[in-house]
Amino acid sequence: MNTEKATEVIQNIDINKVNEYLGYWRKIQPKNDFQYFSRFVFAICSIQAGWEQNRYAYERVMRLDWLMDKQRLQDIYENCGVGLVHLRTKATWEIANKFMTNPSQFHRKTGETWADFRNRMVKDVWGIGMAKISFVLEMAFPDDADVTCIDRHGFRLYDLDSSKNTNKYQLIEQHWVTTCRGRGLSPAIARHIYWDSIQKKEDTRYWSECLERNRGQWRWLLAKLEVFANKVFMGGMKLCLT
Repeated sequence: MNTEKATEVIQNIDINKVNEYLGYWRKIQPKNDFQYFSRFVFAICSIQAGWEQNRYAYERVMRLDWLMDKQRLQDIYENCGVGLVHLRTKATWEIANKFMTNPSQFHRKTGETWADFRNRMVKDVWGIGMAKISFVLEMAFPDDADVTCIDRHGFRLYDLDSSKNTNKYQLIEQHWVTTCRGRGLSPAIARHIYWDSIQKKEDTRYWSECLERNRGQWRWLLAKLEVFANKVFMGGMKLCLT
């Protein structure tokens, strides 16, 4: 594993650009569990998809007109043409149900390191691997997350092949995070800047602009109320039967 190029990239990042990026990402940082959930949906849509497909699928899925109908969710993914329909459908459905019933499981525990937090969620969340869970945390906690999404570009930066060297993921991450923090940089923001430079873009809004809206929130709230009402009703039934 060659760290020289990555170190040079980090050392050459313009601090003014970092501040611009960080200001933006702080503005769109999730303020509630619904917004946090939406970052998982975005990450699911990003699996093996270009940013344009990713954004299109995310905006369609986040209308949330499928919350009580898994088949409709599958149809939406099929119509989006983004591929991996079974994986995306199952992952999205399970994430939605877990956020509805027990969102606390998606929060970092006291004393839990960022890497341990991420690794726990990799085990608990079906269909989303280490890179995409890390991506969620980058989007949700831009200042604090000490993990990073390492895609094929990240592996190449370390002269590694993402198809052959996945066992090096956490070594790469450790170097990236440590080197960024050594410069006083957010690892997430540094990676956004590097990735956007590859795309020849000046900021992330070409893909992240869709995260600025809370589309589907009223449907989410109605579904939460229904889940709560069902829980209360079923609890009442159990009390009557005892």
